[in-house]
Amino acid sequence: MGLTRFPHGVSSFGIPVYGSGIGPIGIGTGNIYYAVTAKASTDLYYEKLRTNGVADGNIFATVNGAYAATTSNQNDVVCVLPGVHTLSADLTWANSFTHLVGLGGPATESDYSVAGCTITSGASGTASIRTLDITGHRNQFYNVNIEQPQAAATALTACRISSYGNYFKNVHFAGMMTNTQDTGTTSSSLEMYTYSGFSIFEDCIIGTPLWDVRSAINGQILFSNTSGATLPQDILFKGCRILNSSTTDTNPAVRLTANWAVDRLLEFRDCTFFNFQQNIGIVLTSGVFLDGCGTSHIILLSGSTCQYGWNNWADVHTYIFNATGAANHGTGGTAIVSA
Repeated sequence: MGLTRFPHGVSSFGIPVYGSGIGPIGIGTGNIYYAVTAKASTDLYYEKLRTNGVADGNIFATVNGAYAATTSNQNDVVCVLPGVHTLSADLTWANSFTHLVGLGGPATESDYSVAGCTITSGASGTASIRTLDITGHRNQFYNVNIEQPQAAATALTACRISSYGNYFKNVHFAGMMTNTQDTGTTSSSLEMYTYSGFSIFEDCIIGTPLWDVRSAINGQILFSNTSGATLPQDILFKGCRILNSSTTDTNPAVRLTANWAVDRLLEFRDCTFFNFQQNIGIVLTSGVFLDGCGTSHIILLSGSTCQYGWNNWADVHTYIFNATGAANHGTGGTAIVSA
């Protein structure tokens, strides 16, 4: 039986295991670094790490600092302790096989005022564009809330992905939290950009119905690639919730901006799409998906995928197929008032 080796993680039968039962990152894990909200005696997590033998040089007061200590392609891990972690600058995650684990549990829907493990650009600034910009391949992200609360039209998204094969589990992506963000047509909570294919999102939450009411033609999930040379393909959202708040008919949950936005298969399995309006309000007519992509792709709704708040799945039905067992691929799976 493997032994606990806390300064470098916890192992069971020789397999590295991390907080909240999220399972192993993988055999052969590299170095482990920790991000706390403050390296001070008043921070209980910092003190606990130190008294349990973690080297002070492996503990950082910012997620930026912890990431900077990692080395690409050796399964290094950044462990984020509970609290609000305001980045010192937008973080480009350029390393591959370099992972991030929140230690605050799998219930990650929150914001900077009710923190779990929150990584934020900070509400008081206006310089942020993308809180997290993932350009490295084959990384894993668990149990964190990534948000973009800055009140600026240039604060485009909480997270942009432009790399292959990244995996997300119990991650909340929250963008468009202010009116100045909501009015931009390129704003999102999650942007899928060039080379973002083979990504898997499991039990994630994209968007929020709790902050500003969206009014522009953007998307909680925005597919923004425009080149056939860099197209994203074969992407799976599994057990995810896409949450929205809008009273504008042309406001979708997912937007594919142009040709080559996505290629081959885009699957939503056992997912829920929800648009909130005060006092219930009207049902939006635009559709859950605004599909401006005329090149070859299939949007497949499978399992128990359903939606409330739009009267249709898409503005055009050429590329969308409902495999949920509901009768109609245009409106099947749409929540209606119970008889």
